Parts: sequence; C-alpha cells; structure tokens
Amino acid sequence: MSGPLVVVPYDPQWPTQFEQLAEELRAALHAVRPLAIEHVGSTAVPGLAAKPVIDIDIVVAPDEVELTIAALQAAGYTSLGDMGIADRFALREPGGPRRNTYVVAAGSLALRNHLGVRDVLRTNAELRDRYGAVKLALAAATDDIDVYLDGKTDVLMEILQTAGIAADERAVIEAGNRLSKRPRPFDIVAFDADDTLWHSEDGFTASELKFVEMVTPYAPEGINVRAALTAVERKNLSVYGYGVKAFGLSAVEAALTITDGAVPTAVIGELLDMIRATLTEQVRLLPHVPEVLAKVGAHYRLVLITKGDLIHQTHKVETSGLAHHFTDIEILLEKDPPTYDRLFRKFGVPAERVCMVGNSVRSDILPVMALGGTAVHVPYPLLWELEHVEHDEHFAELASITELPAWLGL
Repeated sequence: MSGPLVVVPYDPQWPTQFEQLAEELRAALHAVRPLAIEHVGSTAVPGLAAKPVIDIDIVVAPDEVELTIAALQAAGYTSLGDMGIADRFALREPGGPRRNTYVVAAGSLALRNHLGVRDVLRTNAELRDRYGAVKLALAAATDDIDVYLDGKTDVLMEILQTAGIAADERAVIEAGNRLSKRPRPFDIVAFDADDTLWHSEDGFTASELKFVEMVTPYAPEGINVRAALTAVERKNLSVYGYGVKAFGLSAVEAALTITDGAVPTAVIGELLDMIRATLTEQVRLLPHVPEVLAKVGAHYRLVLITKGDLIHQTHKVETSGLAHHFTDIEILLEKDPPTYDRLFRKFGVPAERVCMVGNSVRSDILPVMALGGTAVHVPYPLLWELEHVEHDEHFAELASITELPAWLGL
C-alpha cells in the first residue's frame, strides 16, 4: 500500500539525478529519438519543496507514442497506461531510483500543463514559495493523496493561468485534481480471484510435482510424466472445465494411461486424497488484498469474475472474508469475449466503462480489451501452462495489487 506523503525542501542534487536518468532513457530510446526529455514536476524547480521523486516527460510526436512505449518495454519498463490523463502514458521503471516516467504527445494539454507549471515557478518566486508552503502544510496534515491534490488546486490554477493555459483547459486539469469534480474513468472495477486475490497456482504446481513423484515409478522409461498430465488436461478442458476436480479427474486418467494400467490402486487413492485436501484447504490471501479492495471499493462498484468449479470457487469466496466487497460474484465456465459481453450487459455497463484486474493475460486481459474495456495485468509468479498466450497488445501491468489504488488515482 502507499506510504505517508513526504514533501521535503529542495535538494540541489535533483537536477543531477534527472540528467543521469535522462541519459539512461536516451540509450534505451536510441532507435526512437524523442523530441525532448524534460525534467518536470516540483523537483525541476530550484527552491521548491517537493516529493523526492523525479518526474520525467519523454516528448514524442503523437504517431510515435506506441513505438516509444514499446522501446521502453523492451528496456524493462512496464506500461501503466494513461491513468485517465489523455496523451500522457505512465511507465514503471525496471529498477534504480524511483521516478515518474511519462511518454507525452507533443502539443498535448498534458505536456503544456507540466511545462507551464515548471516554467512559471522557475521565474515567479512568490508563486513558487506560496505553492511550496501549501504543499508542506498539506503533507504535514494528511497522507491522503486525494486531499493533498485537492488542497493545492487553488494555487495550481493560479499558476496555470499565469502560464497562459486557457480557461477551458484549466477546467479540465482542475477536474482531475478536485475531489468533487474528478471524473471516474470506470463504472466497475472487476477482479479475478485465483492468483489475483489469493494463492492458487502454487497449490496446483505442488500437486503436479506430487503426481510426478507418485506415478513415475510405474511409467515406462522416456515418458515425461508432467507433460503427459498437461496433455490430458488440455484434451479434457472442454469436458471437465477448470478447477481442482477437473485436475483430479485428468490426473487419475493420466496415471492410468501413462502406466498402461500398472499404477497401483493405492496410488490412485493417494491422488484422490490429495485432491480432497486441496478442495478443503484454507484460502490464503495475497498481501494487502483486503485493504486494496476497501480503498478501491470506496470509489468504485466492485465485481468478482472468476472461473472454475462452482462449488469449490463458491467455498473459497465465502471463506475468504472478501465477499462483502463485491456487488456481484460471477463464477464462469470460461472467460472469453462473448461471456464478458453477456456479463457487462447484465451489469448494465458498457465494456468501455469496465476495468478488469487479473493475473492471466489469456483470460483476464485480452478478452476484455477485445470488447473495448480496460484491463490491468498483475502477474503471479506461477502461471498454468494452458493459460499462456502469445500476443502483441499493450496494457497496464503492476508489480502487485497494492499499486492499483495509485494507478486508479486514489
């Protein structure tokens, strides 16, 4: 989760830090050649108190935005999308000092906002000092980023007017800062369950390894027992669907097939005991999930969209302690565009007003994007082989679900 708001006096090392980061970016973007790499935000203004995070605008022609994002992704950056601000695309750094890195379209309001504020505050000491005092006072009084942004908006509007930003454009910027005016980009934030809210695949992986251990002594030499199990699961997917029971049925079939019936009944019994234990094990929540749901749920309607065995998934939802966060809980046989389309119609919300959060690109991300919705990928360390998919789509990816409130601007 986000920590306390920290605003500190100006540090003369900030310009040097920016130059070092800019050099790294120029090297990563040698094939793109951005129009400019600008140091923006409060750390770019000598004498101004600021949050100690360097803000960087990579300025490119509008038709080179996607190419630039792709080049940065190839260098290890993760795209976070536009985060509700037109023509400004955020990226998370692969490592090193924390910074806010944006790819910004030349001529856009987002760029003129950043440059206008910076340039006015570099030349107007009275506004600079007043803005800094407001920020220091707000940071001392609150850790709520919404309250912080709202509280400094009055002086920010004065700065933008001095910068020559037109009244209608200032209104757009103000709406993004005021709590009372800030538009919400989504009507629904939907969450996957397994490996998004709680651990799941690590249990399946452990079961697969146990299967290999139990069956290998009875299999002919040269057989890849784990690969054979996966092949049986793939064959049975349209019949058994997803979940622990489907895995168990495929495991028994694979054990008999791989060993040509030589596997002892005692081993089959052990397999069934393993599946039964998995069905009744306690739900293990991922870190900070309840806090994230509470924070996002204070601003958005939340729904849960998962797939798998109806009884087992219902048991996990009910025993997780999370059910009360969601207005709707949907347990599906498959996650594909027609199914999502049916759900969104049932919810009474167009796909464009839905943000789906999940760990599977195949099931949680691509189908929603195909309908025109937004999707946020939160990878889990393990991914079932049958969930792997090749794609060339760009979407937001977060290191953990704890980054979601900030990505939503909360």
